[in-house]
Amino acid sequence: MKKILLITGILALFLVGCSNVENTSEITLEEYNKLEEGMTYEEVIEIVGSEGDKMVSEDRIEKYAWAGSEEKAMASITFQDGELRGKWEVDLK
Repeated sequence: MKKILLITGILALFLVGCSNVENTSEITLEEYNKLEEGMTYEEVIEIVGSEGDKMVSEDRIEKYAWAGSEEKAMASITFQDGELRGKWEVDLK
């Protein structure tokens, strides 16, 4: 399971970094730090203020990415069975 999360996280970072489309799904470090295990996607949207870009959707796992305000800054949030189960960020401010 951890290996799958790591691989999809790396994929999410790569896809966000290579995107030519301006990402309107932005997250701050303050918002990221408010996210807790067990939250639903809807609760995360309420905190962040926008929907994430769906990167993975298979079986019971969904992974979303939000860009930060700086180039290459981003957060990746993983949900399993509709609840937040993992998160990581790179260079959020």
